[in-house]
Amino acid sequence: MNAKRRRRCAEGHDVSMSAKQKWLLGMAALGIIIMSINMICGENGILDLLHVRRDHALLVRNNQAIREENRTLSREIDRLNNDPQYLEEVVKKESKMVRPGEIVVHLKDKRKAIP
Repeated sequence: MNAKRRRRCAEGHDVSMSAKQKWLLGMAALGIIIMSINMICGENGILDLLHVRRDHALLVRNNQAIREENRTLSREIDRLNNDPQYLEEVVKKESKMVRPGEIVVHLKDKRKAIP
């Protein structure tokens, strides 16, 4: 009697694998493992995708901040071009200019500085 037990299907056919079939199955499994690792860690893999998504979200936030800053600056430009009182206020503040007849009063803070 044969010491090896042969696997048989329901119809009674031998379904054991030859050494060549086992080798091919092993190589196919190894190939699948290598491709899976490459898909996760390789160039344009899942990790790269996650980094790209994170970078994209950061760029979107930066874009929104820049758009808001542009809107603020546009309003400022509009006020400087169309509101003479605002223009005068800004010029006085930034260049420390006064109109003839205006008196500048400098107040000192009397509170003592805490060491």
